[in-house]
Amino acid sequence: MNAETLKNRTKQFYFDMLFFIRTINSNDELRNIKKQLGRCSSSDTANYRAACRAGSDKAFYSKMCIVVEVAVQTLFWLEVIEKTQGHNAVNFRKL
Repeated sequence: MNAETLKNRTKQFYFDMLFFIRTINSNDELRNIKKQLGRCSSSDTANYRAACRAGSDKAFYSKMCIVVEVAVQTLFWLEVIEKTQGHNAVNFRKL
């Protein structure tokens, strides 16, 4: 997979997450989870784009470590929503 394809996939993932977040009923306990999920998915997209512009292999590796870390956080928040709200977040694991 080339960099441009992955840029498009991460951007689409962000939009998919925005649409998914809108389907979650808002209440006090979920408000923070929805915000965290939005932040993680946007951070993943932005950090991948920053990695593509890295000036060295070290900088690229550093940014990609952040991308992986934030992707793991995104999965965590999806699992929390799946467990507490019954939403099927499994489909997002394939993105």
